[in-house]
Amino acid sequence: LGDINDNPPMFDQRLYQMSIPESAPVGSVVGRIWAKDRDIGVNAEMRYSIIDGDGRDTFDITGKNDFGTILLAQKNPLNFESKPSYTLKVEGANINLDPTLRHRGPFKDVTIVHVSVEDVDEPPLFDLEAYIIELPEDAEIGTVLKTVSARDPDAANNTVR
Repeated sequence: LGDINDNPPMFDQRLYQMSIPESAPVGSVVGRIWAKDRDIGVNAEMRYSIIDGDGRDTFDITGKNDFGTILLAQKNPLNFESKPSYTLKVEGANINLDPTLRHRGPFKDVTIVHVSVEDVDEPPLFDLEAYIIELPEDAEIGTVLKTVSARDPDAANNTVR
């Protein structure tokens, strides 16, 4: 007796919740997802792919068979203040399909991955990169020379001290 590929992969969860700090570098692991296939050997082999969602250009998935690893692939940094979360639609699909059994398909399953971006305290941003101040040599002590301002880019908008 031998195994035939007559079972599709099935994710163990319909929704995965993951998070990543906005300061994470490209290539950081966000999390892992799992699909099981009741077949064995080559008939259980599967690949994972991101097929839809607003995070397709931000995240990537690697791995095959037992689990897929979600990675940060974005070239631009994550920014909690402008985009605090992403949604991915991920597919796990059998690689080795028997053409005589295609009518029993589809030999794939889909899950949703919700990725929350964690806010990281960022330094304040000054209005200008540099300030030039001329001070008269006869200025009195306590004379205000210049007023500068900065803003906090974080969502909490903490007071800049």
